[in-house]
Amino acid sequence: MTTTATTTAATVEPVVDDTDLMVATYILATRAEQFPELRRTEAQARLKLAAAIQAMDEIEDLAAAGHKVHSLAEQAEVERAKDTYAQALADLLRGQGASCSDS
Repeated sequence: MTTTATTTAATVEPVVDDTDLMVATYILATRAEQFPELRRTEAQARLKLAAAIQAMDEIEDLAAAGHKVHSLAEQAEVERAKDTYAQALADLLRGQGASCSDS
């Protein structure tokens, strides 16, 4: 891959080009066929993240409408779901994980 990093005073941002995206697409497609259990885990984590985002949005809509509610618990759940999804995606990309017996 040709991933490089650019540095500014406050942050370091990776630079991902079209070739990197094509390689990642190929690897994910290949791993999904090789490791269907990791693919299922990734899909379930993505669905849980989507549900957490939806729940947070619903609470925030109520708050915007003047109801005395806050979305701290929902925001925390979104963060947990993002972490879980990121790990599941990384496991799939690498072809390894807790549910992969031949890693």
